[in-house]
Formats: sequence, C-alpha cells, structure tokens
Amino acid sequence: MHTQVKQKRKTSLGRRIHLFWVYLKRHPLLYLMLIPGLFFLFIYKFWPLYGIQMAFRKYNMFAGKNPMDAIAKSPWVGWTNFEKLFRSAQFGMVVKNTLIINGMKILFLFPLPIVTAILLNEIRKAAAKRFMQTVIYVPYFFSWVMIYGIFFSLLGTYGVINNLSVSLGGTRTSFFTSPAWFRWL
Repeated sequence: MHTQVKQKRKTSLGRRIHLFWVYLKRHPLLYLMLIPGLFFLFIYKFWPLYGIQMAFRKYNMFAGKNPMDAIAKSPWVGWTNFEKLFRSAQFGMVVKNTLIINGMKILFLFPLPIVTAILLNEIRKAAAKRFMQTVIYVPYFFSWVMIYGIFFSLLGTYGVINNLSVSLGGTRTSFFTSPAWFRWL
C-alpha cells in the first residue's frame, strides 16, 4: 500500500507539471502578462529582504562597489546592534513617544473618515457632494515631498504662521523641534 501511495503522488505531481506546460502552450500571452508583475514582486518585496542582514553587520557603505556588495563585505556583529539599541538612554523615551503618537492617531484620526462619510452622505445636492468628494480626495494625489514643503512653508521658523505671529506682536516658535508641538504634527 505504501508504494501505491508514493506512485500515485509521483503521477499526480507529474500530471500537474504536464498540465502546467499544456496551459502555458495554450495561453502564452496570459503567462507573458505575468512577467511584469512577478518582476515588480521580486524587486519590491524579495530584493529588499537582502538588506535585513544590515541589522546584524557593522555596515560600511564604502566596503564594496555598490550597496549590495557593501552589505556582503561588512563584518558580522551578531546581536550587538540590538543590545546597543535596547541599552540606549533614549530607547524608553522613543518607545513612549511612539506609543503616544500612535494612541493620538487612533483617537483622533480613526473616527475622522467615518464622520466625513456620514457628513458627505447628508449632502443632498449631487453637485455639492461631488465637489466635496473631489476636495477631500485631491490631497491623495500630492507627493509626500510636496506636503512636507507646504507644512514647512506654513510652520517653519520663518513660515507664514510665525511671520503672522511676529507681526501681531508674538514670538517665533519652532514647531518642528519643540517637544510641546512635534507630537501634534
């Protein structure tokens, strides 16, 4: 009985391989269309996994001719980098800030899309509803660099908000480096 099961597995695997080649010959264009997707899957999902080993090496970007070669030629240090991270004086503060910022995001940003959807649903005029949807979706088409530039020109040390504050008799505030303000940005 044991040999019968093994033989059945072999024929089943052989049959599946044969069927793959039959489908490939029958629909070559479909498999050809898979190539760009597989290429991007490899480039953006599998290739970056090679860089994970940087966490376990003393990385020197000048050790090789290119970044991949530099990773390969950098010496192994094992868990030393992680020990250094966990023993760092700032580690507790970094974890605390991360938890606070994520808690604030959950508290304030999670209900925002739900409330927006309810408010949009209450708009009766179709033209007004479409206009509001467009206004809401436009920021998704901006790059993060552009959004940073807008925030910097508004909130920078010599940005619009600080210039307005000075003209009204106030002082300049460094929003991006002030501990009181950075969590809210």
